[in-house]
Amino acid sequence: MNLFGELNKYVKDENNFPDGIQNLQNKCFVSYEIDPKNKESYNYNLYPKKNYKNKIPPATVSYLGTEDKNTAMNVWKDMCKLFRGSQAVKRVVVWYVDGSRIIPIVKKRPSKNQ
Repeated sequence: MNLFGELNKYVKDENNFPDGIQNLQNKCFVSYEIDPKNKESYNYNLYPKKNYKNKIPPATVSYLGTEDKNTAMNVWKDMCKLFRGSQAVKRVVVWYVDGSRIIPIVKKRPSKNQ
């Protein structure tokens, strides 16, 4: 199976959704949509289903397959540059496989002690 197929498989499993995009669990699909009115629309690829379209913002995700953490972190950082200065950076996720585990990289929420 190619990486796009793997991505589709992983977004169908609600256990794969980290904090930043949990509100898309069971409510999303992978698509590449271009909205001429929104120059950043090409950056998104995980969209809420029709019933949730105006309630949940899209996300930007990538599935790398078997990869090392440093490479995955560098891909995540590069993807975050697409949203510099925007809240959308909180909805960027890169999944990679380490052994038998799928690991998400997502912007950490500040701890409540900060």
